[in-house]
Amino acid sequence: MDRKMNDYKNMRIEDGKVYGLTMSYHFNVRLSETDNPSVCPKVNFDGMPVEILCKKAWDAMKVSARPSMKKLDVDQLEEMYNGQDIDWSVMVSQAAADMRAKTLNMTDEQLDREIERLKALRRQSGGLDKA
Repeated sequence: MDRKMNDYKNMRIEDGKVYGLTMSYHFNVRLSETDNPSVCPKVNFDGMPVEILCKKAWDAMKVSARPSMKKLDVDQLEEMYNGQDIDWSVMVSQAAADMRAKTLNMTDEQLDREIERLKALRRQSGGLDKA
């Protein structure tokens, strides 16, 4: 069996439930000190309440965000995360979290220069300059 058999193309949300989503990832289950078999279930999400899917995503994002948060002191952590609107990428990507921490301490002038640098990168890579 393939390790991953994911289908996101046909995913839709109707009446607060997920339909058309199938996911499969390989993982190990430690049953004892000597038994650590691998499984790769093909999970059909049809009918799963979006609330449950979001809760599971939130739990996973907390785990992936903590390493970058542990680099901050208490005041920085409060300023950067507590009650703040942040992009989902900050919760799943160390690079995005590091960039957020870097920009948190920038002056307005430094932020403007960083914005211009990123716009130039977007133009160079063929992206549209929407700002």
